[in-house]
Amino acid sequence: MLDANGAVLATLEVQTNGQASHWFAANVSRDAGPWRLHLPVAEATVNIDGLTRWDSGDPHPNLTCWTPNPDSWFAFLDPAGC
Repeated sequence: MLDANGAVLATLEVQTNGQASHWFAANVSRDAGPWRLHLPVAEATVNIDGLTRWDSGDPHPNLTCWTPNPDSWFAFLDPAGC
């Protein structure tokens, strides 16, 4: 997982069952930019709370705001406007 500047935040280790997971603490700096999950050689099902899966009470349920293309751009959701 890379931050908006390309610095490595974490390397996810794949377990023998083929799964990998990581929790980021709330105090990890977001630097007002998107992070990037980089899979150099792989195929994956990605489940990220609030990004690819939601709780029924989430302000923007079932709205995907991510892309595998680092050259793509979209406006971030304004949580204040929910």
